[in-house]
Amino acid sequence: MPVLAGGMGGLHLFVGPTAGYLFAFPLAGALTGWLAERGWNGKHVVLAFAAMLLGNALCLALGAAWLAVLVGAEKAIVLGVVPFAIGGVVNRFLAQQR
Repeated sequence: MPVLAGGMGGLHLFVGPTAGYLFAFPLAGALTGWLAERGWNGKHVVLAFAAMLLGNALCLALGAAWLAVLVGAEKAIVLGVVPFAIGGVVNRFLAQQR
């Protein structure tokens, strides 16, 4: 896991502000992969885009939920979702370009 690279590992990463995102990332990957296996892939561009957005949304939702426990819901949305939501949509759009 890159988060543990360079000697920066430790349990504090899995209980701190980023813990929700770290735990959500494999779940988001599993969801996206599961959808891709069911036809939400490059053969159906709109479905592939939706699958990637759902994976990103799951990661942001679970990460923000944990962050909200630490800093409050409003702050979690402002700091943990908004800065990444637009970039996530743009990233997913660019991933569809061939």
